Amino acid sequence: MQNTPQNIISATVISESGITFGTSGARGLATQFTPNVCAAFTVAFIASMKSNFNFESVAIAIDNRPSSNAMAKACVVALQQLGIKAVYYGVVPTPALAYIAQKDNVPAIMVTGSHIPF
Repeated sequence: MQNTPQNIISATVISESGITFGTSGARGLATQFTPNVCAAFTVAFIASMKSNFNFESVAIAIDNRPSSNAMAKACVVALQQLGIKAVYYGVVPTPALAYIAQKDNVPAIMVTGSHIPF
């Protein structure tokens, strides 16, 4: 990932958010996932993916938790600002989005609190 101003800002927002990141994605309270934080994670994800392969669109989906829609909207806005087409699938199971991403050979963003009881 290049040290562009956009990537530096993204890294700063993420590091100050209190959200942790590991093998199963970003973890934190729903209230910590502000639009700026969601956008910063999206920018970082795209920068990482762009260093590995070329793509023009990203698949995005959500679960049916109340906070998911706003988080996805922030991700979509960030994608649009990066000039990337967001293909929104709405509420789908995580494996369905993974299938779509593999079939279409595109990155995917799944907004879910799958580890949190509903």
